[in-house]
Amino acid sequence: SASKTFGGEVVSAGTRLEGLRAAFTTVAGSAQAGARQLAFVRQEAQRLSIDVDVAQTQFLKLTAASRGTTLQGTETQRLFSAMAGAARVLNLTSDQTQLSFRALEQIMSKGKLSAEELRQQLGDHLPGAFQIAARAMGVTTQQLDAMLKKGQVFSEDFLPKFRRQLELEFSGGVEAASRTAGAAFA
Repeated sequence: SASKTFGGEVVSAGTRLEGLRAAFTTVAGSAQAGARQLAFVRQEAQRLSIDVDVAQTQFLKLTAASRGTTLQGTETQRLFSAMAGAARVLNLTSDQTQLSFRALEQIMSKGKLSAEELRQQLGDHLPGAFQIAARAMGVTTQQLDAMLKKGQVFSEDFLPKFRRQLELEFSGGVEAASRTAGAAFA
């Protein structure tokens, strides 16, 4: 029956929310900090007209990957917002957005940027990622490639620069992109 199906959906949603709160509490270190992180990501999802479930999951993973690094806290929030904004402006699909965030999470976790992560994992889903990364580092793509081959690009240095470059290149289009019919549908 319809009421039974609806009741099951309500219970399932409640269980998911409870699990999400517990995960944010663990990653953030306290229930209060977890609640602030959850509120932040929901506000950003609404501002950018992106899927809130995808946003929550990806932000949680980024937050977990940043623990114990100089990227923890505000920088992770700013990186999340910059990547989500770029995804909205570029009209990335939910899958492309998830995979872009996954690449950032792996870059953060590994401590070094590899050519594979930048070209294949991030570059396959975020158009122009390699060029954006080169501009962020203030080098040519050839120079960046050489730096990557030598293992000279560290996550804690690269990601804040990459975030600033994303903001520089895409922040001007976020508001307009968030008002499109596709964004409203999302």
